[in-house]
Amino acid sequence: MKQVPLWGRVIFSDWHGVLSRDPFWVSIRGSATHPLHNKLEASMAGIFASDQDLANEWMKGLLSSGQVIAEMGIQLDRRFRDGFLARRLDVDCARMRVNAELFEVLRALRAEAMVVIATDNMDCFARAFQKARSRRRRLPDQRETLADWAVICDDIICSSAGLPPMGCGLLTQSSSTTAPTIAPRSPPAEAPRSSGKWVHTTSVTPPRN
Repeated sequence: MKQVPLWGRVIFSDWHGVLSRDPFWVSIRGSATHPLHNKLEASMAGIFASDQDLANEWMKGLLSSGQVIAEMGIQLDRRFRDGFLARRLDVDCARMRVNAELFEVLRALRAEAMVVIATDNMDCFARAFQKARSRRRRLPDQRETLADWAVICDDIICSSAGLPPMGCGLLTQSSSTTAPTIAPRSPPAEAPRSSGKWVHTTSVTPPRN
């Protein structure tokens, strides 16, 4: 992991339900006319079924995205090249739409603290995040996606590469508008979505050595 400057405070922010609500393969699953829409929706429902361990194993890094795609068994016709689903998964992770207002808050707070994404998430997400940070050196004029905003984050803690430190405060979504919700862990990228409103909080906690 790349060495980053040490600060007295660190902001750990959750991803799904806080910084973004987009699911995996959003370009396919968000288009009812896409030829793979129905197959992918059915396959993802099976992956995240409560009686299956595939989602947890994927989230913990015990299964790779490629292995999960193989487990789905989706047959591609001549319109799609081999590896299409894997490539599109990475592309769509980078294009996940974000809560730009909250990212603006985090960018302003970088003068006082490090900003770290701490999330229970998959290898594809971590890969897209690191790739975006390695390419971006300044924010574009139009800032709507993970690829646009990853540059303002100092690092990522992702469950597929290792668990977040226990006891660290996270920015999380809450149905309350009067107080922030602080949680030690975050839901996976496909967790059920709530109808709660965004909560902006600057709660921080020093990192563990």
